[in-house]
Amino acid sequence: MDLILLRHGQSKANKDKVIGTPEVSLTQLGRDQALKAGLRLKAKKIDRVLVSPYTRAQETAQEVNKSLGLSLETEDLVREVSFGILEGHRFEDMEKDPNYKDVLQAWLDNPRDTAPPGGESIRDARARAQAFLDKYKDQDQTILVVSHEGFIRALLSVVVGSVDSFFRFKVDNCSYIQAHWGDYPYIQADS
Repeated sequence: MDLILLRHGQSKANKDKVIGTPEVSLTQLGRDQALKAGLRLKAKKIDRVLVSPYTRAQETAQEVNKSLGLSLETEDLVREVSFGILEGHRFEDMEKDPNYKDVLQAWLDNPRDTAPPGGESIRDARARAQAFLDKYKDQDQTILVVSHEGFIRALLSVVVGSVDSFFRFKVDNCSYIQAHWGDYPYIQADS
């Protein structure tokens, strides 16, 4: 199975440096980024498009699909990593707020194993990424996955086999990374 992992376009939450929530729309820049990504991806042989249920990913997929003309399938497994009660807040605000300060610090001290209340740890997100790979592993297709930085990092860390690699990937808005999942998993730079 070949994957093209596309992060959604810029959202209002990205612009305001807020930890993401499901119902955040794209900015105009985000829509423009998605249209350009669609033009870049048109040259790829894509068989299927799987999309996070979150609004910003759905909007990105709709813009990208103007160039692709494929069916869009919503896939819950590729949603963003859940930050629980931290979602919808800015880091600098939470560092000063006694309601969030300790929860934020506990997560920052050990994000691999600590989940904010109502959220996921990095290990939880990696388990979901593994479940995604297991679900689609027998597909002899190229699948475009329109998702989020946290999920893409989790999936890539599964592909390279290291939980610690999660923080070593930077995934900009509307950038994409190609990966192969099979007997010899690998990550491929765009060519």
